[in-house]
Amino acid sequence: MRHARNLILVVALLLQACDGSTVEFPQVQPTLDVNGSDTVIDIAATLAALDRHFDPRGKRAEALSPERIDALERELPCPLPTPLRAMYGWRDGIEHFVPGYDWLPLDQVVQESKRLRRYADKVSKDGWLRTHLPLGMLDAKEYLLLDCGGSQTIARYFSEDGDRSIRYRGIGHLLAVTLAAYDNGGYRYNGRHLDASPTLVKQAFDRYALDGERRAAEVAWHQLELGLRNASGGRLSMFLQNAQELGDARAVPVLIERLRTAKDEDAALIASTLGELRAAQALPELDAMLGHASPKIRNFAALSIGRIGAPLPSSTIDKLIALLDDPDDLVKLSAIESLGTSGSPRALEPLIQRLPTSRRGIQFAIVYALVELRDKSALTALRQLQADLANADPNEPLKGGTRGADLTPRQLKAVVDQAIGDLGG
Repeated sequence: MRHARNLILVVALLLQACDGSTVEFPQVQPTLDVNGSDTVIDIAATLAALDRHFDPRGKRAEALSPERIDALERELPCPLPTPLRAMYGWRDGIEHFVPGYDWLPLDQVVQESKRLRRYADKVSKDGWLRTHLPLGMLDAKEYLLLDCGGSQTIARYFSEDGDRSIRYRGIGHLLAVTLAAYDNGGYRYNGRHLDASPTLVKQAFDRYALDGERRAAEVAWHQLELGLRNASGGRLSMFLQNAQELGDARAVPVLIERLRTAKDEDAALIASTLGELRAAQALPELDAMLGHASPKIRNFAALSIGRIGAPLPSSTIDKLIALLDDPDDLVKLSAIESLGTSGSPRALEPLIQRLPTSRRGIQFAIVYALVELRDKSALTALRQLQADLANADPNEPLKGGTRGADLTPRQLKAVVDQAIGDLGG
């Protein structure tokens, strides 16, 4: 989500530079009551239900003994809340727990907690970070932190800019919402990472919302609706960011209406947001954009269709296959990714045909798409590519670091090796 927000911000600033206007950040307020009570759950039943949802190939450590939990707890700045002790008596860490975050093993929580406390001694003046336990971590920069010494709330914290926001009222709220999001499809493992559907995740939060949070959500929606209907350029981009973060399904018909008459820059951002919202209702409008004269519009349309996922109409599959030969590489990449998530058997052969003749950055995307299609008939082509890469110059340098950049033969071969294993080869 942070990456999507940063993309929209960059585009907004570019628009500002182009038209000389000032980007105003809309004041759509958060809806979580940070002073509200935690959700009461049956911890044993909740953990047992969650266990059925996790990727069976992911690493799920065995339970910690009470003695081991006690020993590690003594190294923490405050006692573990009872539900958290129960979690570590269930699993000592889980890959892909919630989107973007693994659930950290308790010994890693201890080490990261010590590191954060050292950092806090240098930068924090109000106690922040000294009694916060990192339950989840992303790239050693972004955390899910439990305030074990005070409110017991759980915040998202980004260390590079100090941004923090409360996400859950406590462990019970986190577990209840997480289970509801798995149950309704808001969280789904797609073979590479845990994917989130914002509107379904909001439904999971709504299920456990307090009365004050429901009222705040209505206020936020009316602020958001006004901006989505009337803003343009950089200001619209900020409201689109809010739409992704709030996940209110009522934004979808408003955005579809705007998309039908939007200018190119606005249309690209609206299309992207509809994809992030997994708005299947927008497929006819996005399908029509696949033939647009602007490669930017074609790219965002194809990318958004891939975010929405299967099932896709046959005519849309035809258009995506045609875009495999688009002169713009970003359009081509988006078409590849969308065909991979389409689940359509018709996507297989066109992707295989282009595998040996494409440059390595495109081959990388095709390999992932073939894995997502889960068809073992791709194994022959993948094994041939594996052999070709084994014979390539291992010292060939990496070219660039952007989306679609070419990998070294060694890097791409590692991806192909994994893909063959994933397909049972």
